[in-house]
Amino acid sequence: MQIVLMMAAWFCLQDEAEDVKVVTTWQGEETKIDSAECHRVTDAETWAKLWERHAGKTPRAPDVDFGKNMVVACFLGPKTYHDVGVYKVKKTKDEIVFGVVVGGEDCCDFSKHPLFCIAVIPRSELKLSVIGRVRQELDVDPKKDELLKEFPKIE
Repeated sequence: MQIVLMMAAWFCLQDEAEDVKVVTTWQGEETKIDSAECHRVTDAETWAKLWERHAGKTPRAPDVDFGKNMVVACFLGPKTYHDVGVYKVKKTKDEIVFGVVVGGEDCCDFSKHPLFCIAVIPRSELKLSVIGRVRQELDVDPKKDELLKEFPKIE
């Protein structure tokens, strides 16, 4: 609970954190990875293997300049939500926090489908925390933030 509250408060810190530009994203519910898992990808070989697990052999993995960028990939497992995307990406001197938001729950459709959100962001060796958020209608409740994965600083 304490981690969740700390992460919820983190997104509110405007003076200490700067926005990180997202280069490109892919998101949706068409993925072959149906388990909940997050990845920080910093090389082309790992990226190609992850993309193949996600999308199959065709199409091949999109080109990423790993000299400048890295990939953050979140596979959320089966969910009743229909929308997924990047909420915010913030950086302090010690850490990058990558926020994924889900929403669009249908009151009549309780079917589950695997959601994914993959983003290319500027490369960093800082600690990376991936946070999940739920949007209900137009509101986001930061008290319900969930720490999905922490990646240590790259030495």
